[in-house]
Amino acid sequence: AQHLGATTATPRLGVSLRPVVVRTPAAADRSALLILEVAPGSAASAAGLLPGDVLFAADATPLHSADDLTDALRRAAGTGRLTLDLGRAGRRTAMLVEFARPAASTARAA
Repeated sequence: AQHLGATTATPRLGVSLRPVVVRTPAAADRSALLILEVAPGSAASAAGLLPGDVLFAADATPLHSADDLTDALRRAAGTGRLTLDLGRAGRRTAMLVEFARPAASTARAA
């Protein structure tokens, strides 16, 4: 299992996960990420993600590895939001995760 932390500029989702291959009746096998743990008080917890959820895509970009999710988190740093395509109990749904946006480290003159 990999734990996704953060660098200074990257939002932290707060999940432990592992890559999986999901077999679906309507499509070929798909790579995805299985959530093993959700950290209390994390962005994932606030959004309602649960252990056992399967992440297929982040902002419409397929997730094949933890690196793919880390890349999506970096891209989400500017907006403070990330839409996840996930599977739960055999159903697909989209879930919006919102991150606290850090205050700007330097002020810009207008």
